[in-house]
Amino acid sequence: DFAWFADKRFHVMKGKVTLPESGKEITTWVLCTNKQAKLWKDAIPYVNTAISDLSKWIGSYPYNSFTAVQSTLNAGIGMEYPGITVIGYVDDGSALDKVIAHEACHSWFYGALGSDERRYPFMDEGITSAYETRYMTERYPDKKLWELFFTNPKLGKLFAETMPAERIHELQWLVTARNNEEQPLDLSATDYSSSNYGTMIYDKAGMGFNYLRAYLGDPLFDTVMHEYYRVWRFKHPQPDDLHQLFESQTGKNLDWFFVDFIGTTKRLDYRVVRRKGQQLLVKNSGELVSPVVISGIRHDSITFVKWEEGFKGEKWIDLPSLNFSEIKIDPLHQMTEIARLNNNVRRLGISPKAPPLY
Repeated sequence: DFAWFADKRFHVMKGKVTLPESGKEITTWVLCTNKQAKLWKDAIPYVNTAISDLSKWIGSYPYNSFTAVQSTLNAGIGMEYPGITVIGYVDDGSALDKVIAHEACHSWFYGALGSDERRYPFMDEGITSAYETRYMTERYPDKKLWELFFTNPKLGKLFAETMPAERIHELQWLVTARNNEEQPLDLSATDYSSSNYGTMIYDKAGMGFNYLRAYLGDPLFDTVMHEYYRVWRFKHPQPDDLHQLFESQTGKNLDWFFVDFIGTTKRLDYRVVRRKGQQLLVKNSGELVSPVVISGIRHDSITFVKWEEGFKGEKWIDLPSLNFSEIKIDPLHQMTEIARLNNNVRRLGISPKAPPLY
């Protein structure tokens, strides 16, 4: 209900941002000390961009101002309150941009929508993490995973030269998943193990909502989230409310996501069996019956993208009459696939089903 910060060493910076839809002007503030001042001098643009982008994707920012405060912090890298966040030590400018965007996003889902992050953390931290990934992917499309761990580019590129930085969420989740330690995403915060709270709610739930967004497409997903925000602002929505609104707005049965993906630990694993002419035989070897995306690839470029509704067992899928040298399930890692070594088939070559490196 109330958050207050003070430090006699604070430098105070003030800015403003005009919301893209309503035209309302929001006052933005940054309070920082000399510690990491070289990073914090750019914080007003970070705040303004986050407020603007999130307003475009979700709906107009609900308050009159937003403040980012730098402080010695022991409870993680950042902590959110409606309209204000306190942030600790960060590694670099993009990390500061990332945590500001994440904490600002809470002003929608934890603040204005009032989701109970203790009882249903996926409705706040999970959705917020999805938007954090979307924000960082658009802001830093060329940032690679190795940059998070190595200062020596030559050494880093030996391990993961092409993996994007945001792939870290998938890799962290896979450690838990392949150790069979997953828990459902609709549990209370206190029901998770100390490690699973992060991997389930931040990583898997965040990936899940971006999976749903990829399946629906950005325009439809954004329309639904705008309506969710409009209808439930200041009213404390529950999981069923989110589920029903998504189905009413899309006209689709989304039980695969809101019942099975959120409420169980069913695995997702589609695999390519074989290709015959312009058809591809795909088998669902997992337990989750959810949409699958298939793409054609030529010279490292995607030539087509086709979403297929979820199915059990095997299914022949028609392929477009386009030029491709390889067919791959989910090349952009939009799905939460547990295994990817069975996801591709090449059109020509000695070993047409040779797996990709990752």
